[in-house]
Amino acid sequence: FIVVFMGFSILGYFIFSKHFAVLELYQKVLRSEKIISDMRAKLNRKDDMDLENLVKLAINDDIAFIPKIKSSFPNLYDNLMEINPDITSEEFKLCALLKLGFTTKDIAEYNHISVRTVQTRKSRLRKSFGISADIDLYKWIDNL
Repeated sequence: FIVVFMGFSILGYFIFSKHFAVLELYQKVLRSEKIISDMRAKLNRKDDMDLENLVKLAINDDIAFIPKIKSSFPNLYDNLMEINPDITSEEFKLCALLKLGFTTKDIAEYNHISVRTVQTRKSRLRKSFGISADIDLYKWIDNL
């Protein structure tokens, strides 16, 4: 009886763990689709395929993301350079992700870093550009 019980317990554990893994992947896909749909609604761009490709490049941490964001939002880099000529590529990438509306959790997940690291980078970004804590960083980036 104990062997049968242990067998069912182990089988139940494996079924549960596989179900949980599938559920996590499904949630990740849903989050990605939500980001894409949010970007479409937020930016109201004519070229939705371009925006979708841009978000996919960001999600995949593709090296083509920076040149593509510069061509899609030509004034973003120039406006950031006017405020802080010493902007680093990582700071610009963070600004671009914020411009696309990525959350702290999304940025952490897609760049394979911790949420705390993203929070620290956002804090350093505020310091680098002289943005006070009471100003919404997403709105500040949108207004550039």
